Amino acid sequence: WCRTWRNRAGSLMPRFNQSFDAARKLGMTIVFSPTNAMRDLNESQQRKNTLALPQRPLPKLANLPDPYPGALRYGMCECGLGEDCHYSNVNNNQHPDLKMRDDEYIALTQQEAYNVLNERGITHIIYTGFATNMCMWGKPTGMKFMRQFGFRCMVARDVTEAITRYAEESFNPTRGTIEVIELIERELAPSLSLEDTLRRAAVWDGNPVLDYVHIAPWGRF
Repeated sequence: WCRTWRNRAGSLMPRFNQSFDAARKLGMTIVFSPTNAMRDLNESQQRKNTLALPQRPLPKLANLPDPYPGALRYGMCECGLGEDCHYSNVNNNQHPDLKMRDDEYIALTQQEAYNVLNERGITHIIYTGFATNMCMWGKPTGMKFMRQFGFRCMVARDVTEAITRYAEESFNPTRGTIEVIELIERELAPSLSLEDTLRRAAVWDGNPVLDYVHIAPWGRF
């Protein structure tokens, strides 16, 4: 991923941790799916928790419409004209500030995700993470497939970031994320503000400063 996207995604880590800590107070199950970071997490307790679960028969996937990819703005570099830095800035590690508990899960496949959800009696999934228009959408554990298994899927629009592009004076990554969320709302799943939802549940404490200024392209100022 390019420098701009990685920094924009990383700037959301305080909001992720605050949201997850509040969700844990409600007893919500948190399942991570860090595909490209698994080289450092194969022996983690969260991975072992998932692999220890019994295999559950997968239901047949429903044949639901999927507007991906033609209706999405997709990009590999958000650093602007002349940069195209995604080959020189690859760093496939999970962000070191993201907090996980030992009783949580890491699932990478449809089967693993279904095993966790079935074991925990889960019917509704709130998706957070990256990238909104790629992994959250279409990877094996993404909402495209989980909704076809019959789960009610939602997107936390305040805890996600798409990867689109930057074009000076005409398009920026913030607009890209907003447009992807709007597309998901029209075609795939409803969205919610996770902060507002957790505040209504009385588990979000105070008014912590969580959000950085989002810059695009990153590192030019």
